[in-house]
Amino acid sequence: MSQVFHEIEKKIIRLLNDNPKLTPEKIGATTGLTPDQVRRGIEWLKLKNLANIEESKQVYLRLGENGLEANAKGLPERQLLNLLKEEPKKLNELKKELQSIFGPAMGIARKNNWVETDGENVSLKSAPSETSEEK
Repeated sequence: MSQVFHEIEKKIIRLLNDNPKLTPEKIGATTGLTPDQVRRGIEWLKLKNLANIEESKQVYLRLGENGLEANAKGLPERQLLNLLKEEPKKLNELKKELQSIFGPAMGIARKNNWVETDGENVSLKSAPSETSEEK
């Protein structure tokens, strides 16, 4: 008994004859089919036992905006400690220089007892050569 194939199935079969291991994205890009059409065609071929599907999961990680900035300039607390290396600074100067990372940087530095504040002045108490996050 012969089988009747839909046009979507025909396009996928022709393509898989030349290259049997393709991703749905590559099938769609080569045939011009939409992702939904590709998924539908693959399922039809699978139901007819004309295609085997191998599924795998890949995870990609990349730095976000804050991660890229920290990679380039250093962690917020390191930026604060670097500003205080030479001399104490006024809170307003540090806020202006560090902007949105001022709060987190001060919080971590205070928690670890690296800085002390005296009114409007912030001074370096002790700075680690490397924080646990920098290792």
